[in-house]
Amino acid sequence: MCQGLTRSYAGLLLVRFLMGIFETALPAGATYMISMYYTKREAPIRFSWFFNFALAGPLFSGLLAYALHGLNGVGGYEGWRWIFIIEGLMTSFIAVFVIWLCPNFPQHAQSWFLTAQESARLVHQLEASRGAEVKGSAVENVPIWKILIDWRIHLLTMCFFCCDVTASSISSFAPTILTELGWTSTIAQLMTMPVWASGIVSTFSITWITSHYNLRTPFLLFSICLQLVGWIIMVVYVQAVGVRYLALFFMSMGTFPQMAILMGWLSANVRGRKYLAVGMAWMVGFGNCANFISSNVFITTERPRYPTGFATGLSFTILGFVLTLTAFTLFFVLNRRRDRIRAQMTHAQRESYDELYFKFVY
Repeated sequence: MCQGLTRSYAGLLLVRFLMGIFETALPAGATYMISMYYTKREAPIRFSWFFNFALAGPLFSGLLAYALHGLNGVGGYEGWRWIFIIEGLMTSFIAVFVIWLCPNFPQHAQSWFLTAQESARLVHQLEASRGAEVKGSAVENVPIWKILIDWRIHLLTMCFFCCDVTASSISSFAPTILTELGWTSTIAQLMTMPVWASGIVSTFSITWITSHYNLRTPFLLFSICLQLVGWIIMVVYVQAVGVRYLALFFMSMGTFPQMAILMGWLSANVRGRKYLAVGMAWMVGFGNCANFISSNVFITTERPRYPTGFATGLSFTILGFVLTLTAFTLFFVLNRRRDRIRAQMTHAQRESYDELYFKFVY
């Protein structure tokens, strides 16, 4: 809201900086809480709800920007200021209720949220899916430094980073690209809405299939291929405006399902609250650093072809494909190795093996 009220460039930078600090904990905390409530199989579709609500923001902000364009000059404020003011007021209003409605962990859920019987059943389902993760269990005694250097977190975060380069490119430059296609800035805002809507539909559809079949890699690779089609159209610079507009749909439909699936993939392949808290925070925090790339590769002097921006997006998409295959291969090999170790264990060793039933999913 204060972005619409500040009167100087320095003030705008300060407000943006503070907003970034205060927003940091939201996606990490929300994804951590989701991962604590759902089994490995259920997680992808639940993460899709989280990301789709995030997509609904730019979807409706495009409509809101169009609707508020007529407020230019009202109260002495430009139209763009009213967008920030009204969106900020809406966020503040909702936040008041979130403070009271946010649930505790499943073991200590409020009675209005889960009955004692529902809580016990949920905890049993989670333990059957992930193993015991209560305080004092072996998985909770892992040193924090081991978590910070765990390859699973960093590899899947790099996959997230690669797809987020496309997501942040769409978010930052879709209106600019649409303006280059011939629409005015106001109409360009409206024309971004179907792009975001296609991402929402695609995310729900692909993550539902992912959860139904309990498979991740095939649908991640399919989504990356959709992404690739979009970037290739942009790189070769097809002259037809409609085809280049279609490229944004391919990019949206391929990018956003990956984010939900990757979140679920990471949460399914680590155990314990420490791992989940650090893993979710690192994936969201470092993964979103892709904004630093996308905000600097679409160089104004290179319009309308933007060779640097489009080539960078295509390169990171290809890298994401390779990293996803690498993660699949490692998880597959490690499962085979664990199976051989379990087969050689004595009964006594099996009793004391904390990860007897834990398997990596892919």
